Amino acid sequence: MKNIIFLILLPLLVFSQQPRNMKGVKKADARIIDLLENYGKAYEYEDFESIASYFDYPTTFKAPIGNTILKDKEELIKFYKVARSAEVVGDDYWYSLYKKIKPIWINKDLCIMDAFYNRYGKKYNLVHEGRALYMFRKTENGWKIFDVTIVPN
Repeated sequence: MKNIIFLILLPLLVFSQQPRNMKGVKKADARIIDLLENYGKAYEYEDFESIASYFDYPTTFKAPIGNTILKDKEELIKFYKVARSAEVVGDDYWYSLYKKIKPIWINKDLCIMDAFYNRYGKKYNLVHEGRALYMFRKTENGWKIFDVTIVPN
């Protein structure tokens, strides 16, 4: 009799836990998306110290032109001073907006943000459409980016 009651209650126990877990995932999604958008603002304003605070080291960058491993904050800042330069983003670059961000959870401490973004010029004109995969891991200092992959158009 106990086994029958257990089998009847088991699905109820399992399904009653799902909303709590989904709320936790949605909360983590929002937290990481907020970090990614703040990172985007730091990029826009060329705030290299702030940009570095969003990363965990070593950090890997993968792009069609090559891959780079940055071992610390100083290397990352040097990298971003080039990556954010007018030679790379263009003279007309003014700001970027994420148009779609899709979280892909690997486990509770590892998430990939599949982000589609647009870069705009000083006349609010579209100068670039791009996509990047940002890998975040949960650290003792919060969620940090440790890998960026630029997806070719």
